[in-house]
Amino acid sequence: MNVRRQKYRRVVDAVYTDTGVSTHNIPNLLHYALMTPGKLPKIGKYLEKRAKEGMAKKRLVPVQCSMHIFNELIKACHTDLALFASHVREMMRVLFSSSQLEHKELGTDTFIRFAEHGGMQFELESFVDYFIDMSTAEGGEEQARKRLRTYGLRGLHSYIVMTDDLDNFIAKHLGASRVEAAGSGPNILDIILSNMRFEGPGEPYDLVSLSAQGEEESTAADWEKATIRGLSTWCLKDLAGRVNNITIRPLFQNLLRHLDENNLWVPSDFAFQALKSLSMGLQMSLCHNIIRQLLAHLDQDAIQTQPEVKKSIIKCLIDIMPGNTSAPMIEVLSTMLGQLISTAELDEHMADVDNSNLAKTVIECISTIVQGVTDPLQRLEALNYILSAFRSAQDEAVRSVLAQAILEVSQCIEELPVTKTYPPTLIDRMVECGYSESSVVRVKLQRSLTYVITQSGILQRIRAIAGHAPSGPQKSSRASVLFSNPIENYLEKIREGLLLHAQQDNNQPENFLVVFAAWDLLLTELRGPEVVAMVPLLLELQQKHLSTGTPQAASLQQLVLALFMRMAIVVDSTELLRSATTVLEARADKGCLDAYTTIDPKTGKLSKGKKSKYSSKAKGVELGEGELISKEVVVTHLSGHKGLMAAYGKRLPKMLMSKPSLSSSQAGSEGSNSESQSRIQRRARLVSIAGVAGPDMPTEPKSSKTWEAKSFKKIFDATESPKEPASTSGLPSFASLAASLHSQETKQRQLLENALAFLEAEEACREAANERVEGEKQEEGEEASLADHEPCCGTRSLLQLQFPV
Repeated sequence: MNVRRQKYRRVVDAVYTDTGVSTHNIPNLLHYALMTPGKLPKIGKYLEKRAKEGMAKKRLVPVQCSMHIFNELIKACHTDLALFASHVREMMRVLFSSSQLEHKELGTDTFIRFAEHGGMQFELESFVDYFIDMSTAEGGEEQARKRLRTYGLRGLHSYIVMTDDLDNFIAKHLGASRVEAAGSGPNILDIILSNMRFEGPGEPYDLVSLSAQGEEESTAADWEKATIRGLSTWCLKDLAGRVNNITIRPLFQNLLRHLDENNLWVPSDFAFQALKSLSMGLQMSLCHNIIRQLLAHLDQDAIQTQPEVKKSIIKCLIDIMPGNTSAPMIEVLSTMLGQLISTAELDEHMADVDNSNLAKTVIECISTIVQGVTDPLQRLEALNYILSAFRSAQDEAVRSVLAQAILEVSQCIEELPVTKTYPPTLIDRMVECGYSESSVVRVKLQRSLTYVITQSGILQRIRAIAGHAPSGPQKSSRASVLFSNPIENYLEKIREGLLLHAQQDNNQPENFLVVFAAWDLLLTELRGPEVVAMVPLLLELQQKHLSTGTPQAASLQQLVLALFMRMAIVVDSTELLRSATTVLEARADKGCLDAYTTIDPKTGKLSKGKKSKYSSKAKGVELGEGELISKEVVVTHLSGHKGLMAAYGKRLPKMLMSKPSLSSSQAGSEGSNSESQSRIQRRARLVSIAGVAGPDMPTEPKSSKTWEAKSFKKIFDATESPKEPASTSGLPSFASLAASLHSQETKQRQLLENALAFLEAEEACREAANERVEGEKQEEGEEASLADHEPCCGTRSLLQLQFPV
């Protein structure tokens, strides 16, 4: 063989020395390989031969030199890797098959270099089994065992990051019920999680901080100083980062199985770190997937009987919840409400199990879910959803924990943008739920209502409505009448709820304090209009509960007096404040002050008294005329207020002395029924005017302006609604219009709805005009008829409205 043909040998041999690699000769070898790539197969074969000779002679230096040259050639000649890849793979197989630790380390270094430079196309999956064996090494010296596991995890991490066929890898190594058997390797996730719990000197405890490191920081770390826990955490994180919608399920199911089988939920430190590391590696679009799987795992029968395990799972759910949970929000919320209800029911059947901490954890999770929602409207919808669950609950223990959840969620409410409207049933449900029999539940719900009206901006919208006057009719435009904002009705609902809450027989001092806080908020925000609305209610409350002989009545009288003082301070009525202070002093002199609540004479604020809970032996006090706020005094002082007189004119005294629509808790249902009957009568009158009533339905005489009724009739006739006979109760039902709404086409239904809206608004305007005319008659002594006063929303405008055709 001539000298030229053996030049590659001379170039390679120049790198070998007795002490190691001759680094200054490596550039010559790389230059030769790049200039003559056809020699790479011979170079690879020669390097393999020299390495095997060194292993046969049990000499480590030739093996180190050969593998070092292989690593340099892989890096420099990666475009021609196929020319010597077979020799590299053969040498790695020989090294991994060796029992010496140094040989396995050399093989791992070459594998990582080979995989990073395109070697994955040469079927490197067969080496995964070697890395699994190295990662599970047991016995021997502790330092050697740690080094072996470290290099095994390094190889696994490299394969996970570089493989292009991860789906097949997961299918082969992450079976749902995988066991070690012939032809089937162990579950690789079990190996990773076991190494995350490796005990040894220098091992970190906080694995989440390792997961938080960036990819460049983790891959560029000093592998000689890397820990087993750190390497296994990076394996889990990077494995999660490469899964998709299909492979995420077996990965997460294996993780849950491992935690269950090894009882790692309690304590929850490791379970949290494992789930957090996995969630940090996932794509954001897949986070909802693991949340759903964790919720499904929480509902399993085996978990239901283990409160501590449930608590740990929910804590982990709180910690791994992504920042924006809008997508699975209702699903997670529904599951958490189910868990909260089952927790309350479990307390009743298992007295020996304390689930108070579990309930707190579930409520904290619900609060976290709502806080993760960025849209304020969706937060209100979540609160509305919990309120619906509260209304459906019958058990008092369940209602108590749901009330606490409502309280926590209400503190997360944010102001709603002006472009969005409030859920139409939110305030109604909150007020209705506040009628609970439990005083503790009422306190929680009343506080929740206060949070909602404060933070959501409802009061600001009410205050901003032009011409808002809750206690009297005001002139308004046609558009504001026809398309009025429903939040105007919220204020009346809130007042009714406060009034009924204050009169419950089982109230505790805390109930009166929360009622005062809510009403004081209304006074502060709405000022004059709220004063006019509150005066008749407070006077009625004071008169009704004079001599009931209960401590609740004394606290109620204290509440009324405090609100009058706050009212005087808000509107700056010195005379009313002086009168209220005189009454307070008279009660103090007589010794009939409430011992459970206290009024600050300077600010009028109601606060806790000396006693915090009513005793069974407590008795009420009798109040005389000198210990009460006189109706005449209140009306006189407020009627002389310049601001109120400028806003309401000479009608103010009549409005202040008007009888409230709802005066007691017993009258609540009666008032509701009478209001319903009034609504039925009004609608019946509108139907009769429109000409769609049944043949037996009594109709009212038409006014001189017969063309108005004809206009109404034309609108309703256009829908061809079927006529039905009147109801047997004597009052005509609205079934004919309801049938039309459901039977006609979409455009016709819209036409009918618009006509109905107009008719109701028109009737309200006529009533307002009637009251205005009567007031003018009393004030000025002039005679006028309703026919001479056209309503603020003239009926002639009906013909100008653009209804759908």
